[in-house]
Amino acid sequence: MTMPAHRRSDVRVLAAGALVGLLVEALLVVATQARTLEASLRSEFRVVAALEPGLDAERRGVVEERLLALPGTEAVVYVSPEAAMDRLAEVDPAFPQAVALIGENPVPGSFEVALVPEAVSQAAEWVKSAETLAEVAEAAYSVPAARAVVELQFYARWLNLLLSLAGAGAAFLSAASLWRAWRAGLGAEAFAPAARAGAVCAAGFLLGAAAAALSARPSAGWASAWPGALPQLAALALAWASGAAWALAGVG
Repeated sequence: MTMPAHRRSDVRVLAAGALVGLLVEALLVVATQARTLEASLRSEFRVVAALEPGLDAERRGVVEERLLALPGTEAVVYVSPEAAMDRLAEVDPAFPQAVALIGENPVPGSFEVALVPEAVSQAAEWVKSAETLAEVAEAAYSVPAARAVVELQFYARWLNLLLSLAGAGAAFLSAASLWRAWRAGLGAEAFAPAARAGAVCAAGFLLGAAAAALSARPSAGWASAWPGALPQLAALALAWASGAAWALAGVG
């Protein structure tokens, strides 16, 4: 038995919507996860500026102001030698005993510096600027951590750009189809099937998006962020408009 032509068209529109929904939802999930992981890593990323020994509180205050004045600095926190010793003791309980044999705390005071998101990629230049201060003995940071933050920033921005371009393209093509249909003088009898095709396309989009979301559920244990409702509703609306435009293009 041969399938009616309108049923075949519905199947094609449904399949296309499902494929687009699968890809768009996957991109939304990856972009959201990248932003979340980047924010988490960046919240723990610090540049440590070790101070020269013997600085009093007044000179430390001057150094703190100068570090805050450096481009890219977000926050500066002073860590005393005693506090640094306590942190090292949490990592290695035997460390205080080894220090006791020396008789003097060898850990210098330091400033832990948080950088603004845009400055993480310029951490090496920030370190060079900090080390020009006479009171700073050395400044250092975790290069792998900085690289991870910068790469996640790139992926999040790139995926957002791709999604924005795809959305803008779909909106433009849909608007162009509606404009051509209006210029061609198509009546209401042409727009009713177009609205139906849009609904079929949106249904397919929902099926594909649900498949992508369900396949990503295993990651919820370590990265629980999910795309917000607004971008998903916008994508669903574009799916409906694209399906309607497809049908109108066929009518025209």
